[in-house]
Amino acid sequence: WYYFTKFGTDVDPGSFKMQARFHSSFASAKPYHNLHVYFFLDYQWNSAIQEHDCKKKAAHHIRHEVIELNTNGDWSKVKKAWLRQVDKPFVWFLAVGDCENELQGNVPAVDVYVKLLGTDGTHFTYEEYYTLPLYTAALIASSLILVHSIYTYSKSTNLIEQTYNPMLLLLAAATLEFTSHVLCVCLLYTSP
Repeated sequence: WYYFTKFGTDVDPGSFKMQARFHSSFASAKPYHNLHVYFFLDYQWNSAIQEHDCKKKAAHHIRHEVIELNTNGDWSKVKKAWLRQVDKPFVWFLAVGDCENELQGNVPAVDVYVKLLGTDGTHFTYEEYYTLPLYTAALIASSLILVHSIYTYSKSTNLIEQTYNPMLLLLAAATLEFTSHVLCVCLLYTSP
């Protein structure tokens, strides 16, 4: 039983596509093995993770998909479907489970590819809709504060004086914080 991602959707439907494969080929009596992917809503997830038995955890799911893994190591067929809820936005939790012990023994690791899309077709989870404007505003504010601090420091410091000044450490910390905001905004704007 392994949790591997979560994604928030609005009331309108989101979508997903997924596929999986064994990391390498191996000899087996069967040409494929089943990988079970369980979908849980946020209010079901807490109950599921408190269980100790795989089958009891799986009993809390709202959706179940089975992916047939080829023993030759090729990617499985792509599964596409909708994530629908009609009463309120939810966070979906995804986990894989091998409750029937099909993948026990000398079986290679499994690679799982999941692409989750929100209501508007973006990769932003519902929880992240307003983070881009928030990070942009934080970037602008920290830019102005950094420029003002550097200007004020340069005007108040005697350049001939070479004594240690704690204000220099504060400016270095502010510069690093500014850089983290820039990188975060760049990451959000360039996400596929």
